[in-house]
Amino acid sequence: MKHKINWTITVAWMFIAVAAIAGVALIYVALSPGPSAASIKANVLGQMKSSLGDMLSGTLGVCLSFSATLFMVVTFREQCRQHADLIKQSKRERFESTFFNMLSMFFSVRDSASRHIANDTADSIKSIQAYYDGFLEYYKARRTMAEVTVAEKLLSDSDLTPAGLEQAEDCLGDLYAGYVSRSGCSIGYYFRYVHNMINFVLSHWSESESGNDDIKRYLNMIQAQMSDEELGLLFYDAMSSLGLNGRHEKQLKNNLDMYGFLENISERTLPERCHHQVYRLTAFRFLNAREREEKLARKAKMQ
Repeated sequence: MKHKINWTITVAWMFIAVAAIAGVALIYVALSPGPSAASIKANVLGQMKSSLGDMLSGTLGVCLSFSATLFMVVTFREQCRQHADLIKQSKRERFESTFFNMLSMFFSVRDSASRHIANDTADSIKSIQAYYDGFLEYYKARRTMAEVTVAEKLLSDSDLTPAGLEQAEDCLGDLYAGYVSRSGCSIGYYFRYVHNMINFVLSHWSESESGNDDIKRYLNMIQAQMSDEELGLLFYDAMSSLGLNGRHEKQLKNNLDMYGFLENISERTLPERCHHQVYRLTAFRFLNAREREEKLARKAKMQ
């Protein structure tokens, strides 16, 4: 492992070495016998001997003082670094305390959604999984509708245009909203809670140096708690009118797509494989190599 050279400390030790060498040399010259044959040299040596203290203090003092100053600079920098590390650690601890409290509450919200489904929908639907299975049946029963046929054709087109994407997305979103209305049970508050957790992670780590790594780590913790059926419901809820924020924007869908929140969803979960095209940046695990490369390249252009 390569160690980073601290040039400040290196220069400080160099000045100490120079001071030591100069001191030894001056003492040696001052104490050595002068050449008797050369009166000039004798006078010079005599002057050096008489002013040895001043020469030592002048030469060694400057070198040692400068070295001490450099060591003080290094010490100050190290204290600043340690202080910054303590602030980062404290910030992470505060974040994780809130995050894991939210994650604990997440389970309660999901249980509430399951009870809501069991109490307010048809007898055959008693869980979130059954609720999503009901959407799949609802979709299959309407596959022959003109708008659904058009949406699937658009999403299957290798040259999908922004206008075509918007049209297909609106169709799928409306279809999901229609299912929720027909079932008489909406668990939108569950997905809003997921949205708030994602926003909390993004707002905390987006500006940090290790932002993307930390965001990925904590978002993975959230999605790892969700089943394929829950992710499937979130997939369509986020693109529907039910997933709009207060400014009538699809912020949840954009965040899910940008950070690949749904990438681990299985192919069998979606009623049609081509629906993955709605999430233009998400490299789903069931994609082939070419599809994955296209999405990763598209995402790289946006970053």
